[in-house]
Amino acid sequence: GFGLEGRIVRFYARQGLAPRHTVATGVSAAIAGGWLGAGTGLVLALADLAHLLLTAPHPSPTMLEALSALAINAAVAVLAAGFFGGVLGVLLLIVLRSFSRDPQRYELGRWVCSLLVLLAPLVVRFAPEGWGDEMTPWSLLVMTLLVFLFAGMVFLLLPAAFLRARRGRWGVAVSGVAALALAIAALAVGAFRVSAPRPQVNPASVHQNILIVSVTGMRADGLGLYDEGFVATPNIDALAQQGAVFERAITPSASAPEAAASLLTGLYPPSHGLRTEGSWRFRPASLTELVRSHGYRTGAFVGWRGLDGAGTGLAGLFEDYSDLTVLWDWVDRLALAGHLSRHWQRPRRDLRPAAEVVESFRKWVAPIADVPWMAWLEFAGPLRPGLWDAGDSSPAEDASVLPLPPAWAGPEQAAQTLDAWFLAYQREILLADQALASVLELLRARGELHRTLVILTAEHGVSLGEGGAWFEVGQALSEGVIHVPFILYVPGAVQGRSIPGPASLVDVVPTVLGLTGLAGGNRCEGEDLSRYLLDMDGAPRDSNSGPVFSESAPRPHAGGRLHAVRFGAWKLVGYPDGRERFYDISNGEREIISARGRQGRMRQDLSDMLTRRLAQQSWSH
Repeated sequence: GFGLEGRIVRFYARQGLAPRHTVATGVSAAIAGGWLGAGTGLVLALADLAHLLLTAPHPSPTMLEALSALAINAAVAVLAAGFFGGVLGVLLLIVLRSFSRDPQRYELGRWVCSLLVLLAPLVVRFAPEGWGDEMTPWSLLVMTLLVFLFAGMVFLLLPAAFLRARRGRWGVAVSGVAALALAIAALAVGAFRVSAPRPQVNPASVHQNILIVSVTGMRADGLGLYDEGFVATPNIDALAQQGAVFERAITPSASAPEAAASLLTGLYPPSHGLRTEGSWRFRPASLTELVRSHGYRTGAFVGWRGLDGAGTGLAGLFEDYSDLTVLWDWVDRLALAGHLSRHWQRPRRDLRPAAEVVESFRKWVAPIADVPWMAWLEFAGPLRPGLWDAGDSSPAEDASVLPLPPAWAGPEQAAQTLDAWFLAYQREILLADQALASVLELLRARGELHRTLVILTAEHGVSLGEGGAWFEVGQALSEGVIHVPFILYVPGAVQGRSIPGPASLVDVVPTVLGLTGLAGGNRCEGEDLSRYLLDMDGAPRDSNSGPVFSESAPRPHAGGRLHAVRFGAWKLVGYPDGRERFYDISNGEREIISARGRQGRMRQDLSDMLTRRLAQQSWSH
């Protein structure tokens, strides 16, 4: 209606292109459709990358990763959409000729362009998780705007610039290239992380550093400092002798990401909102954000892919987050190339050695001076013990194998003896113990150990036959899974203290805030245990304390989660079907089938506690 098409056609006709009245043939329809499809594919690849950069959780991909992902995505999109466009052009030609029409090339091009633009948003239907959430309307709007913006440059401005340059007229050429460069630069902005200015800290009044070391999969009863430890861990034992040991620390969840979020926020999983089977719908205040407001630098260094920063959202709590994310992980999150990449079976590294985690921490902390820092180091070797190397030492003559090998074990590993499994598990705990020694020696060499608060714990343990599971979390909330080590080293505090009674990982945040004198822990659900560490003459903690709560990992095929409550030496486990099991854990883990008298009253009290807790969770949701 505005004559725009006529002007465009006359312009290209003057540059030597075919006139608009040329009748389309099968070859010309395929070529034109292929070029139009390739251009649309390039537009969608750019829009796809823009969506990734704008919505990807922190940390964003680096510039090199973003450009590499764009190249891979563009190659896949151009080839696929080009082929689709060529086929679409031929099919449209056949359909139009079936109505006794001989369409002109420009008319056929209009049909191809219209169908490609209409079909482009369907890429959302095949996109990975994250596109199809509540942001879908905005994603569609952004994609539509980008399609028209880049389509104008790809189909009009750039060809015009090329043709004008051939005729010696460089004005439009330079303008077109500059416009494309600006557009790509705008997309690349998402690859850079813009940090808020940090508060200035007076070096003379620096707070204590905070170091949290978690060894995922390490059972409390596997350490020598506990009653029945079967692994000699000299460095962990030395840390316990210089600090305090909480005898009965309980994880709030048998899922590592959920437990890690509780460790960093002081909230139980239903309150902090991070769920393994879903997305983190909101992000509560965390210890890292509180200390950053006091000038702290924050960094995380994890060794297990299950704690991937972008996938779990945990990276958003830290300034720097070092995990196992590589280029192909970003490609997997794209809607175009990711659809092919996710179906390409390629080897993926699920763990990195504890020594690599320590080295990442070493590089991060090296340039930090005169400001306090908080770091979280996660060692994950005990979670996935590898093959036992017979050259290390000979396992006992035990021909028995695991009755039910873990789902993650390979055929060769599943066939090794039970004794070899235990030796491999012990080896991983020893490697974590050595890595802890390396970290403490690094801090000692930097002259910072005397002003560093050190917390050693685990997200959860692994089952060693409890509930029929071996070397994985399993379905039951056994003590081997939920009872985790909890050691606190506080410079200048009481040494060698053993603190009885149930504690929880949600107690870490309020306790750290109490020890450092920082404010902001009033929203935590945990208990501030600092008084048992700083008050030398204070009353000891009552062993009959609590309650603390725990829940199982997601059980998608077993009807929901298990929930447990601990109070003193008693534990009650509730099942989704309403069943309850009552345990006395004062000496091992002994189920009480028929509870009478005092035991019956305690069982009823625990049942009421758990019922109220679940009711509060349902109400909050």
